Amino acid sequence: DFAAKKALFEEYFDLDNQIDYTMVQSAVADPDSLQKNWQWTTWDGNKWFINNYDKDGSFGNNFTGMFTENAPDAVTSFLYNQWSFTTRILVDYYGSEMKQRWKELVSKGIFTKENFIGIIDKWCQRIGSVNFSKEYAKWPEAPCNRPSGINTEYWEYVSAVYNSNPD
Repeated sequence: DFAAKKALFEEYFDLDNQIDYTMVQSAVADPDSLQKNWQWTTWDGNKWFINNYDKDGSFGNNFTGMFTENAPDAVTSFLYNQWSFTTRILVDYYGSEMKQRWKELVSKGIFTKENFIGIIDKWCQRIGSVNFSKEYAKWPEAPCNRPSGINTEYWEYVSAVYNSNPD
């Protein structure tokens, strides 16, 4: 029955952790971390927690680094199309709790583009340009380090940000 299945899930998985992890993956449009690129932790051998790991698929980036994909609407299409074990259970059994948590995270300013950009900017500043240069020298064939292959004689750079609603 419904209550027994929820109780069994909560016996082995930390519910708050599972919901927050899934919300983050949805907010940053990272399906890769709902299917394989995740790390699991247990401190007592019974209850499991999921950890953020390997975020190369975030914000529409393809894991190959060669192109980006349109990030779908986080709540309706992205989250509900993921079929990992825990995500499917969360959607089926804790949908109202997830919607409530999403609204809370947005209303507190946690899930805003400004917050995400600020976090990424602080992270890049901590790494520093010297260390980025060392990384590029060590991995010259990394997707972020290769020539784009764009025939620039036919294309002009306009903006790094696409605003579909300029009003």
